[in-house]
Amino acid sequence: MMAYKLFLDDYRDSPDTSWTIVRSKKEFCEIIEVQGLPSIISFDHDLTDRHYGLDYSDNETGADCAEWLFHYLKRNNLEVMRFKVHSLNPDAQRRIELAINGCQSLLEVK
Repeated sequence: MMAYKLFLDDYRDSPDTSWTIVRSKKEFCEIIEVQGLPSIISFDHDLTDRHYGLDYSDNETGADCAEWLFHYLKRNNLEVMRFKVHSLNPDAQRRIELAINGCQSLLEVK
């Protein structure tokens, strides 16, 4: 399987054409399940209009994608690959890092 780079964002385009762009948690999960792990993932956090109003109750944020990824890695006995966060949300990087590391109890948004 050919290596690929994954860019998760609801509306921005990737920095160059070498990235595969996904716009939602559904697309994020599907591509990883079909193509396997990318060499790197660049995460946005706020993926729907409600997220911009700080309503994360739909479980569709970049952090929710990262939490899904944590379980996928664990289920398949895989290591975390390179990732970065390009979100403009100031709390997003911490939420995504905690999710990838399996710290769900620390993810509650107050």
